[in-house]
Amino acid sequence: MENRYLTKHGKKCAFIDKAPVSDLGIVVVIPCYDEPGFITCLESLLSATVPECMSVEIFILINYPQSASKEVEQGSQLLQNKLVEYAEARTRDRGISIFSHLEVFTDREAGVGLARKIAMDEAVRRFEYLRKDGIIVNLDADCKVEKNYFEAIRLFYEDHPEVWAGSVFLSICLMKKYLNCKRTRLSITNYTCDIL
Repeated sequence: MENRYLTKHGKKCAFIDKAPVSDLGIVVVIPCYDEPGFITCLESLLSATVPECMSVEIFILINYPQSASKEVEQGSQLLQNKLVEYAEARTRDRGISIFSHLEVFTDREAGVGLARKIAMDEAVRRFEYLRKDGIIVNLDADCKVEKNYFEAIRLFYEDHPEVWAGSVFLSICLMKKYLNCKRTRLSITNYTCDIL
């Protein structure tokens, strides 16, 4: 059955030409504009433990506007080439597959919003191909994740099937004059929990 949303609002063709593996459970989408340190983010994802019951795909949408400087254009192309090498070296390694696409936007449409939407549409297309639901994770290109990242996400949605969407943000609380405590708070509509 055809996905009406993708037909009406999605890109007309898929960026990823390989079929997803049948146990795909999480797709991480990362819009990436002029992020020279992005490999740090990718390395943290590749170091995270993948749950035994599923595989993970990482989709990076490298993007820039038509009016971008030559340095941004060249840096984006270099990153795309590097990601192709990563994908070839680590494809389906430890249950993680890496895909990337380079997109040049008009100045009017350029921005993280459209880049994130296009990447999420690609994730929807992956699960649609398998005719199953899955978890789509949005991650910023300048983030690092912990080793239990995928497992924590999987467990949260397994424990709370009524939740369809959420966001994670970092809050810093001062416990004493010079002591900072980092605490991640998962905030979902009508549901909040602290993850220490």
